[in-house]
Amino acid sequence: MGLTGDLLARWASRRPHLLLAAAPGATAARLAVEAHADRAGWPLAASPADADLLVVAGQPGSELAAAIERVWDQFPGPRARVRIIDPSGW
Repeated sequence: MGLTGDLLARWASRRPHLLLAAAPGATAARLAVEAHADRAGWPLAASPADADLLVVAGQPGSELAAAIERVWDQFPGPRARVRIIDPSGW
């Protein structure tokens, strides 16, 4: 990857771009994630192409879960995914 690529990868991993998918009823979890991202200086991504971290807030139903899977498939690598149900940990 080379020196420049290594430095860029390390910098990017410390400053992930979040794409947030919130299930109905997960307002508290969504707000907690947004507040944490703001405190940490993590920008919110506008699209899957700009994101490296997918945060799913709450428990999505089957239709929303299928849509989230389609969005996840559009993420470039490297990528990570997390589900936040209890906002107290953020």
